[in-house]
Amino acid sequence: MDPIEKAIEDIESREEGASFSYREVAKKYNISRATLARRHQGQTQPCRLANLALHPQQEKELVQYIKGLTERRLPPTRTMIRNFASSLAGREVSMMWVSRFLNRHASDHLVTRWTTGMDRKHHKADSGAK
Repeated sequence: MDPIEKAIEDIESREEGASFSYREVAKKYNISRATLARRHQGQTQPCRLANLALHPQQEKELVQYIKGLTERRLPPTRTMIRNFASSLAGREVSMMWVSRFLNRHASDHLVTRWTTGMDRKHHKADSGAK
């Protein structure tokens, strides 16, 4: 159970009209006083997995897919990542979602870089059929 939920349960288990301090309860559970007060008063709701575009497991699979493409020398563009994520989510994700996704996974899994175009001579030389 989430520490905030435990703290709210602790507050609500007290007798009717009994005084308490959000500060003391927050310190007991090592959580933010302001967050506890907002959640207890119903001003905010907890973030649930239903609100996410992709489940964390799906994000891991997307990271592995991107790594596989990169190993095959086909690094995906942001538009390609958006299309992959949209097909996994079953709904359209925004370009801002792609940016947040890359920022979330940049430190441990993915590296973003600007690429330069390939000139015509290198393109012809790289093609096995030509």
